Amino acid sequence: ECKLKWTDKIGQKSSTKSRNKEITYGFIFDIFHDYFIEGGIKNLKGNKRKELLNFIIENFNKDDQQIKYENLNKSFTNWNPLKV
Repeated sequence: ECKLKWTDKIGQKSSTKSRNKEITYGFIFDIFHDYFIEGGIKNLKGNKRKELLNFIIENFNKDDQQIKYENLNKSFTNWNPLKV
């Protein structure tokens, strides 16, 4: 099993604004919000929200470690989509 490496060193900022161009929580949420889920993800609740977060956990590593659901859920709660 090969997971994508996810490095979060700048919090909620998008990778487009990152000096080191690493993938962040905010960036991955922005991608799902803008391109993969019609209507966006910000208002997902209940099982739909759990499914999305579990998908991210199953397919990404953070600094070569398993992502903790609680940390991801907290970041998602505090995330605000980019205004384009």
